[in-house]
Amino acid sequence: MRTASQFFGRSAPPVAAGAFLLLALAVVLPPSITTLAQVAPPPPAPPTAQGVPVIGEVERLTLNTPGDVWSGGAIIVGGQVITIPRNLLIDYPANRLTLQQTFAQAPAACVANGESGLAKLDKCNTLGNGALATIAANRTSGGNVIAGDVFFQKGIETIRGTVTYINYAEGYYRLDGNPNDATTGVMVRLNDPSARHSVQLGAGCAGGPNCSPDPRFTEDPDNYTQAFETGYPLCIPSTAPRTFTDVLN
Repeated sequence: MRTASQFFGRSAPPVAAGAFLLLALAVVLPPSITTLAQVAPPPPAPPTAQGVPVIGEVERLTLNTPGDVWSGGAIIVGGQVITIPRNLLIDYPANRLTLQQTFAQAPAACVANGESGLAKLDKCNTLGNGALATIAANRTSGGNVIAGDVFFQKGIETIRGTVTYINYAEGYYRLDGNPNDATTGVMVRLNDPSARHSVQLGAGCAGGPNCSPDPRFTEDPDNYTQAFETGYPLCIPSTAPRTFTDVLN
């Protein structure tokens, strides 16, 4: 067996064969897998969508394709642009419409302008206030916000009081007025465009069917959406003769 001096030259001091083998092994062995894992950085986590709840006044509401009943569009609430996807049904207090139906069933002045009447900036909206929108949306990895559920309310005022007058001929009642006085107290009319629970005319009557100011915000004609505090269903008894189909017998 050769000595280390025979490999490196005569000037090198003698080295035992076993020590030389240990030195060679220390030089030629590759780095361990553990060492490589400690050096390589972990891969970045993929971006994920985030839930975005939005509640506020409707500033703008637009429709992509007026002739398509399932058309999508966009809504702006609190300065945030939110995409309303195609096929989405929008919830109302007792109704459900597509975005296209929301525009098509708007008051006549709004339909003439191609507006919904629910946005603050709509020309046909003479109240100066937009509807209240409650939206459950998702922010994608690209940053855009897409609605998954939309709920519109035209007003959130609450009135509580005692019924002091009922006008059976014109289909309304008053709260907290003088007893049996037709001129005092707050006038209340049901939004009942199908005339299922009332027959309305006369004072305070809007231009829609059965005095409805906006049929999109109708009551539910097949279920009682108005009730007294005791839970008893509420309607306005009518003195006008009517015919109807008896679905119970």
